[in-house]
Amino acid sequence: MKREPTIHIRLSLELKDQLHSLAKENKRSVNAEAVAAIEAAIHRAIERKEPWNLTEKEVDFSLKYEFKRHAEKQEKMHKEMMERLTELEKNYKYLKPDDL
Repeated sequence: MKREPTIHIRLSLELKDQLHSLAKENKRSVNAEAVAAIEAAIHRAIERKEPWNLTEKEVDFSLKYEFKRHAEKQEKMHKEMMERLTELEKNYKYLKPDDL
């Protein structure tokens, strides 16, 4: 099994605490939160460039980033809809035929 490359970085205690808080808020691991933050920063840097100055790698990265973000939004919406549907199904079971 191929392992992803790793890097080690030094953070201030304040930045580390913020990273942990964001990870908890977004229900991600600290590593996943750090990766998401780095990807977002790279994407913003690419977006600031003029389109004709972009390299093929930058275009590829940007397209993959946008696709990933769209897929994550769709997944979140699907999860919320399924939770709501489950809630409605539970409530429906308690209705009497006369209530319908």
